[in-house]
Amino acid sequence: MTMNWVGDRDVMRAMDLYARKVRQVLRQIADYWAGVLEDYAKTNAPWEDQTGNARQALHAFVEEVSRDESVIIYLSHGVDYGLWLEIRFAGAYAIIWPTIEEHIPQIRSMIRSVFS
Repeated sequence: MTMNWVGDRDVMRAMDLYARKVRQVLRQIADYWAGVLEDYAKTNAPWEDQTGNARQALHAFVEEVSRDESVIIYLSHGVDYGLWLEIRFAGAYAIIWPTIEEHIPQIRSMIRSVFS
């Protein structure tokens, strides 16, 4: 008895195409949320501006890490003293983690709705 596989190249091509589409959709979702996170952080940063530099330098961006890991959304300060805004006074002026915590459920929900 012998077994012949037919169409395995077609299956592999279809799987590769599907993986590319998944990465593309994840990138679009990440790009959308990067803008939302940045806007939220700038609007809701709890400190009182002295120069406005810290608020304006808050930024989010998306990086495609590898073919297998898809994307990462970064939200960070653009001033050297941003770390101190996050950790000093027991985090009273923190905005990075509070922004992420606020939006994680919505991001998760969007990803689930797209892929379910």
